[in-house]
Amino acid sequence: MLNVGSTHQRKNILTILKVLETLIKKGLPVRLWKVGSDFTAEQQAYIGDRQLESQITSLGYPDQETLIELYNAADLLLAPSLYEGFELTILEAIEAELEQNPIPNFKFIYFTLPFWQMGQSGQQRVKELYSWQAKGKQLCQTYQQIVER
Repeated sequence: MLNVGSTHQRKNILTILKVLETLIKKGLPVRLWKVGSDFTAEQQAYIGDRQLESQITSLGYPDQETLIELYNAADLLLAPSLYEGFELTILEAIEAELEQNPIPNFKFIYFTLPFWQMGQSGQQRVKELYSWQAKGKQLCQTYQQIVER
């Protein structure tokens, strides 16, 4: 499982830790890769109280190439944020999947934007609308309109 981002309260990291704990209790061989800021004191206490340390790898802030490798190696991307405008993590994961060999069973678990619930046509639409290529084209069109004024 992979989580990328800060550990601010709105990012709902305790939910990820509870998921990890539940899966471990069920005897599943799971591991959490945490990319981004360090766990808060509350999150560290939760991890320590439940002896989850051996199942968590904190990776700090890897370079872009390593981050793409992590997205592609993960079976799950967990981003259970309680509220966001739009999460860059989802765009990064889509880009990683488009640029690298996609893992067929890769799943997005994202509570604010239920990408994983959309079905193939919905996921394809998001990829078309929010790919770096689509956003680049949109930006170029905006610049062109400004120049033509």
